Amino acid sequence: KGPKNVSSPVKVAILNSRLARDTRAGLSNPTQTFQNFEAPQSGHHDAIASDSYLLEILRRVFPNHSPCIARISERDYTRADVVAKAIEWSIQVSVDIILITRGFAERHEGIAEAITAASQLGILIFAPAGEDRLVQFPACLPGVFAIFATDGQLRPSAFNPAALGGMRNFAFLGQDICLDNRTFVGG
Repeated sequence: KGPKNVSSPVKVAILNSRLARDTRAGLSNPTQTFQNFEAPQSGHHDAIASDSYLLEILRRVFPNHSPCIARISERDYTRADVVAKAIEWSIQVSVDIILITRGFAERHEGIAEAITAASQLGILIFAPAGEDRLVQFPACLPGVFAIFATDGQLRPSAFNPAALGGMRNFAFLGQDICLDNRTFVGG
Protein backbone atom coordinates (compact mmCIF):
# COMPACT_ATOMS: atom_id res chain seq x y z
CA LYS A 1 0.00 0.00 0.00
CA GLY A 2 2.91 2.34 0.52
CA PRO A 3 3.65 4.66 3.43
CA LYS A 4 0.68 5.90 5.42
CA ASN A 5 0.26 9.59 6.16
CA VAL A 6 0.38 9.49 9.97
CA SER A 7 -2.02 12.43 10.26
CA SER A 8 -4.81 10.66 8.37
CA PRO A 9 -6.99 8.20 10.29
CA VAL A 10 -6.28 4.51 9.96
CA LYS A 11 -9.25 2.82 8.29
CA VAL A 12 -10.37 -0.22 10.27
CA ALA A 13 -12.94 -2.63 8.81
CA ILE A 14 -14.96 -4.46 11.44
CA LEU A 15 -16.73 -7.56 10.11
CA ASN A 16 -19.35 -8.16 12.75
CA SER A 17 -22.65 -9.83 13.44
CA ARG A 18 -23.92 -7.92 16.42
CA LEU A 19 -23.07 -4.26 16.08
CA ALA A 20 -25.72 -1.88 17.34
CA ARG A 21 -27.93 -0.66 14.52
CA ASP A 22 -27.70 2.92 15.81
CA THR A 23 -23.89 2.84 15.51
CA ARG A 24 -24.20 3.78 11.84
CA ALA A 25 -25.48 7.23 12.80
CA GLY A 26 -22.23 7.91 14.66
CA LEU A 27 -20.02 7.24 11.64
CA SER A 28 -18.51 10.25 9.90
CA ASN A 29 -19.40 9.07 6.38
CA PRO A 30 -22.06 6.32 6.60
CA THR A 31 -22.31 5.83 2.83
CA GLN A 32 -18.65 4.86 2.59
CA THR A 33 -18.05 3.30 5.99
CA PHE A 34 -21.08 1.06 6.43
CA GLN A 35 -22.17 -1.88 4.31
CA ASN A 36 -25.02 -4.17 5.26
CA PHE A 37 -24.39 -7.77 4.22
CA GLU A 38 -27.59 -9.07 5.81
CA ALA A 39 -29.88 -10.93 3.46
CA PRO A 40 -32.71 -8.45 2.71
CA GLN A 41 -35.36 -11.14 2.86
CA SER A 42 -34.18 -12.64 6.14
CA GLY A 43 -35.95 -10.23 8.47
CA HIS A 44 -33.43 -11.45 11.01
CA HIS A 45 -32.43 -8.90 13.64
CA ASP A 46 -29.51 -9.63 15.92
CA ALA A 47 -29.32 -8.37 19.46
CA ILE A 48 -27.01 -5.51 20.32
CA ALA A 49 -24.02 -7.19 21.90
CA SER A 50 -20.26 -7.56 22.05
CA ASP A 51 -19.24 -5.90 18.80
CA SER A 52 -20.70 -2.59 20.01
CA TYR A 53 -18.22 -2.88 22.86
CA LEU A 54 -15.44 -3.62 20.36
CA LEU A 55 -16.12 -0.33 18.57
CA GLU A 56 -16.13 1.54 21.89
CA ILE A 57 -12.85 -0.08 22.97
CA LEU A 58 -11.29 0.86 19.60
CA ARG A 59 -12.40 4.48 20.06
CA ARG A 60 -10.73 4.61 23.47
CA VAL A 61 -7.53 2.71 22.69
CA PHE A 62 -7.03 3.90 19.12
CA PRO A 63 -8.64 7.36 18.74
CA ASN A 64 -7.17 8.10 15.28
CA HIS A 65 -9.13 5.44 13.41
CA SER A 66 -11.96 5.56 10.93
CA PRO A 67 -14.31 2.58 11.31
CA CYS A 68 -15.69 0.78 8.26
CA ILE A 69 -18.51 -1.49 9.36
CA ALA A 70 -19.45 -4.62 7.40
CA ARG A 71 -22.61 -5.81 9.14
CA ILE A 72 -23.30 -9.51 8.70
CA SER A 73 -26.27 -11.21 10.34
CA GLU A 74 -25.61 -14.00 12.81
CA ARG A 75 -27.10 -16.53 10.39
CA ASP A 76 -25.17 -15.21 7.35
CA TYR A 77 -21.86 -15.17 9.25
CA THR A 78 -21.79 -18.96 8.82
CA ARG A 79 -21.82 -18.51 5.01
CA ALA A 80 -18.29 -18.29 3.67
CA ASP A 81 -19.37 -16.39 0.55
CA VAL A 82 -20.89 -13.57 2.62
CA VAL A 83 -17.77 -13.21 4.78
CA ALA A 84 -15.53 -13.31 1.67
CA LYS A 85 -17.65 -10.53 0.10
CA ALA A 86 -17.26 -8.45 3.27
CA ILE A 87 -13.47 -8.87 3.09
CA GLU A 88 -13.53 -7.91 -0.61
CA TRP A 89 -15.63 -4.82 0.25
CA SER A 90 -13.02 -3.92 2.88
CA ILE A 91 -10.36 -4.02 0.17
CA GLN A 92 -12.51 -1.85 -2.14
CA VAL A 93 -12.89 0.88 0.49
CA SER A 94 -9.10 0.85 1.03
CA VAL A 95 -8.91 -0.14 4.68
CA ASP A 96 -5.63 -0.51 6.51
CA ILE A 97 -6.84 -3.14 8.99
CA ILE A 98 -9.54 -5.85 8.89
CA LEU A 99 -10.97 -7.19 12.15
CA ILE A 100 -12.79 -10.48 11.63
CA THR A 101 -14.86 -11.04 14.77
CA ARG A 102 -15.80 -14.70 14.28
CA GLY A 103 -13.84 -17.85 13.57
CA PHE A 104 -14.75 -21.06 11.78
CA ALA A 105 -14.13 -24.71 12.59
CA GLU A 106 -13.29 -25.47 8.95
CA ARG A 107 -11.28 -23.77 6.22
CA HIS A 108 -13.27 -21.81 3.60
CA GLU A 109 -11.42 -21.29 0.33
CA GLY A 110 -13.30 -18.08 -0.61
CA ILE A 111 -12.33 -16.46 2.68
CA ALA A 112 -8.73 -17.68 2.34
CA GLU A 113 -8.50 -16.17 -1.17
CA ALA A 114 -9.95 -12.84 -0.01
CA ILE A 115 -7.50 -12.77 2.91
CA THR A 116 -4.59 -13.51 0.56
CA ALA A 117 -5.67 -10.62 -1.69
CA ALA A 118 -5.90 -8.27 1.31
CA SER A 119 -2.53 -9.41 2.68
CA GLN A 120 -0.85 -8.82 -0.69
CA LEU A 121 -2.04 -5.21 -0.50
CA GLY A 122 -0.46 -4.77 2.92
CA ILE A 123 -3.74 -4.85 4.86
CA LEU A 124 -3.32 -6.16 8.40
CA ILE A 125 -5.86 -8.86 9.30
CA PHE A 126 -6.84 -9.86 12.82
CA ALA A 127 -9.09 -12.80 13.74
CA PRO A 128 -10.06 -14.43 17.03
CA ALA A 129 -7.99 -17.43 18.02
CA GLY A 130 -11.19 -19.09 19.18
CA GLU A 131 -12.06 -21.24 22.13
CA ASP A 132 -11.00 -24.63 23.41
CA ARG A 133 -8.16 -26.68 21.91
CA LEU A 134 -7.33 -25.52 18.38
CA VAL A 135 -6.91 -22.09 16.83
CA GLN A 136 -9.84 -21.47 14.45
CA PHE A 137 -9.82 -20.52 10.77
CA PRO A 138 -8.82 -17.89 9.59
CA ALA A 139 -6.64 -17.07 12.63
CA CYS A 140 -4.54 -20.15 11.81
CA LEU A 141 -3.56 -18.76 8.38
CA PRO A 142 -0.08 -17.30 7.84
CA GLY A 143 -0.33 -13.53 7.68
CA VAL A 144 -3.38 -13.35 9.97
CA PHE A 145 -2.83 -12.14 13.52
CA ALA A 146 -4.41 -14.70 15.87
CA ILE A 147 -5.91 -12.76 18.77
CA PHE A 148 -6.35 -14.51 22.08
CA ALA A 149 -8.57 -13.04 24.81
CA THR A 150 -7.72 -11.43 28.13
CA ASP A 151 -10.00 -10.23 30.87
CA GLY A 152 -10.23 -6.68 32.20
CA GLN A 153 -7.17 -7.34 34.37
CA LEU A 154 -5.14 -8.49 31.30
CA ARG A 155 -5.12 -12.12 32.45
CA PRO A 156 -5.41 -14.77 29.69
CA SER A 157 -8.95 -16.14 29.41
CA ALA A 158 -9.39 -19.78 30.41
CA PHE A 159 -11.20 -20.57 27.14
CA ASN A 160 -8.23 -19.61 24.91
CA PRO A 161 -6.85 -22.41 22.72
CA ALA A 162 -3.18 -23.39 22.96
CA ALA A 163 -0.80 -20.77 21.56
CA LEU A 164 0.43 -21.21 18.00
CA GLY A 165 3.91 -22.71 17.91
CA GLY A 166 6.51 -20.77 15.95
CA MET A 167 4.13 -17.85 15.35
CA ARG A 168 3.53 -14.57 17.09
CA ASN A 169 0.64 -14.75 19.54
CA PHE A 170 -1.31 -11.66 20.55
CA ALA A 171 -4.04 -10.99 23.09
CA PHE A 172 -6.64 -8.26 23.51
CA LEU A 173 -9.42 -7.41 25.93
CA GLY A 174 -12.25 -9.87 25.39
CA GLN A 175 -13.79 -11.06 28.66
CA ASP A 176 -15.32 -9.28 31.67
CA ILE A 177 -14.62 -5.79 30.32
CA CYS A 178 -16.14 -2.86 32.21
CA LEU A 179 -17.01 0.24 30.16
CA ASP A 180 -18.80 3.09 31.95
CA ASN A 181 -20.37 0.85 34.59
CA ARG A 182 -21.46 -1.68 31.94
CA THR A 183 -19.73 -5.04 31.90
CA PHE A 184 -19.38 -7.19 28.82
CA VAL A 185 -18.90 -10.81 29.76
CA GLY A 186 -17.30 -12.52 26.77
CA GLY A 187 -16.45 -16.09 26.10
